[in-house]
Amino acid sequence: AGGNAVDAAVAAAFALGVAEPGSSGIGGQTYILIHTADGRAVAIDGSARTPLHASAEVLDRILTETLDTQTGQYLPGYKAVAPPGTLAALDLALRRFGSRSLAEVVAPAIEIAEFGAPWSAALRAFLGHNPRRVLASPYLSRLFLEDAIEPWDAGHVYCNPDLACLLRRLATAGVGDFYHGAIAGEIAADMAANGGWVER
Repeated sequence: AGGNAVDAAVAAAFALGVAEPGSSGIGGQTYILIHTADGRAVAIDGSARTPLHASAEVLDRILTETLDTQTGQYLPGYKAVAPPGTLAALDLALRRFGSRSLAEVVAPAIEIAEFGAPWSAALRAFLGHNPRRVLASPYLSRLFLEDAIEPWDAGHVYCNPDLACLLRRLATAGVGDFYHGAIAGEIAADMAANGGWVER
């Protein structure tokens, strides 16, 4: 739509986060490498940060307690959540090197979230490998499982109206709202109610 490569990359990242939530999304971390027309190489580190209230001793104890010895993976929970860096990285790349507004590049992702994308075999496989994580959450079960029991078959049209609403809010209020504003307040309240450490 007349934008540059960074506009396209950021738009694709948002869209992928909707269509393939098992592989990407605004709750994760993102690393971006940009080679500019004048020959500069720019790296953006959008890694997740450990919450300030999580001491090394407490984290070590939780990791020990939550390790699933059968799979070698850690069990999910609010204390496993770190402030995500994806939105900050995408926003920085767009502001510094893009030519389009956040509202413009997030519009395709909003459309996908609202009207749906075909349920991919990769997403079904991801959910099949993480059944306990999904089943442990009534919200995720309703979103990702047919009759809250089994992952939908490949080809199912997957919609996420809540994510569409959140992306609209970001398009209007900006990414800062996710980290310091009203959205951040909602996240912090949910964390506090469930023993998480992420704060606004």
